[in-house]
Amino acid sequence: MNILFTCAGRRNYLINYFKEALAGNGKVFATDMQLTAPALVDADVAIQVPAIYSSDYIPSLLKIVKDNKIDCVISLNDLELPILSENKPKIEALGAKVIVSGEQAIKIAFDKWETVKFLEQFGLKTPKTFIDFKEAKKAIESDELKFPLVIKPR
Repeated sequence: MNILFTCAGRRNYLINYFKEALAGNGKVFATDMQLTAPALVDADVAIQVPAIYSSDYIPSLLKIVKDNKIDCVISLNDLELPILSENKPKIEALGAKVIVSGEQAIKIAFDKWETVKFLEQFGLKTPKTFIDFKEAKKAIESDELKFPLVIKPR
């Protein structure tokens, strides 16, 4: 089995876990836009690719999958997930399984407010969340919301 890790970055430990699990029954390939990415050192095969937002990115992945008989593609960068999800059919047409959630799940997970709405839809508890500063301020003034608070951009 040949496994491709994209956007490998500094995740040497994952590369090594998979190499150990394969026990010589396949290779671990790793890509990154910089050949100096630390995880590339531990991969069986290291390949430099364009940036994920480049128009050449997906064609380069398709070529890697085809040329190296890749069985499985795993991204190690959250920002790449929507790109892989959108292109999953093209990659899987070459015989590789792409381990990525569907586009809608990724869209929800990338947006804190959408995540809160999604969780509440199933009756799961979430922290009190506001997207409007004036509404949050009113909740503080009415003691509905108390300090300490966590404030994060949407």
